[in-house]
Amino acid sequence: MVGTGWAPAWVGTGRVSWMTSFAPLGPAELRAFVHGVGTLERLADADIAELAAGLVMAFRLYDELGFSSFNLAMYAPRRPGTS
Repeated sequence: MVGTGWAPAWVGTGRVSWMTSFAPLGPAELRAFVHGVGTLERLADADIAELAAGLVMAFRLYDELGFSSFNLAMYAPRRPGTS
């Protein structure tokens, strides 16, 4: 993990990197980046499993911290010619 104090922290778990934000949009904001994947359709089974394992860890932490709800979104670049 890289980052201390108020700096963002990065954790790499393989092809997925997880980042906490210096200025989060909401409480306990966490972002995941899948390297080398440009669309959700190109996620390999291993990528999905890695994302799921990371989310389970985050959900357990949120539970320990007493969060009773959270938002989850997935974004990918738009393919040319789609709306």
